[in-house]
Amino acid sequence: MQAPDPVATGLINREVEVVRLVSQGLSNDAIGEELVISSATVARHVSNILNKTGLANRTELAGFAGESGLL
Repeated sequence: MQAPDPVATGLINREVEVVRLVSQGLSNDAIGEELVISSATVARHVSNILNKTGLANRTELAGFAGESGLL
């Protein structure tokens, strides 16, 4: 399966930041601390990213980040 293009999926800059941090294996709490947002906001971003990309989980999201050059 070819990874969706981040631009074509409509990811906003903050979502791209979240994708990069998820791909590093960080938890929602750790991502929230890094970006100075709540873990609930991180969870919402992850949900939106999964919906936009059609991916099923954080593992696929990490693969997407690598394949699409976001790392």
